Amino acid sequence: MKQQLGPYFGLTQLSIYEKITGKIITDNIPKNLGKMISDILIGKDDELAEKHDLFSKTTYTIKNIPVDQSYNPLERLTFRNIVFSEFDTPWEDSVWKDYFEEVSFIFICYEGKGKKNGYRVLKDVKLVSFTDEDIELLGKSYEMIRDAVREKDISRLPYPGSFEGQVHEIAPRGKGGDRTYQAFFEKDVTKTCFMLRKDFVKRKLQDKS
Repeated sequence: MKQQLGPYFGLTQLSIYEKITGKIITDNIPKNLGKMISDILIGKDDELAEKHDLFSKTTYTIKNIPVDQSYNPLERLTFRNIVFSEFDTPWEDSVWKDYFEEVSFIFICYEGKGKKNGYRVLKDVKLVSFTDEDIELLGKSYEMIRDAVREKDISRLPYPGSFEGQVHEIAPRGKGGDRTYQAFFEKDVTKTCFMLRKDFVKRKLQDKS
């Protein structure tokens, strides 16, 4: 990955995009500019196994994230919407456990504190996966949602700071705030999602060379 991205370290997103496409963006900077760059230089998530032997045996997901100098994430790292019927099964048999055990994240880090999208500077690329301890803690959040579903009690959901060592927490997806939680049981596909805690992501990024 550093082979593909290394030549662009220290450059802004706009400069990188111009170098790899020959196109200049002067206004209306796309919100997904980081993804547009990684799609070209590395590939889309579903193309990685075909494009690179390195990715052929494991599930990889690319996330472009703005960080500060100390690798503190500046934005939320969220997953797809939570489907509460998926929590019918115990953690050991769940699709979420399978996912977190199999997936490794390619975090493309742009230094972006105080910088607008497009002017963030490519800082580093990190490969992150989950340890057995992480998986156990992820399972604790999962079981809290399972309990909330069984009891129809939103107070049981894994809100931020629910327990020591928490890896991920439930968060509204899009607008809605507290109303999102009040409506949690109204539809199978909720307006909430899992979100990796920023302190957890920082530790993972700092641990990786």
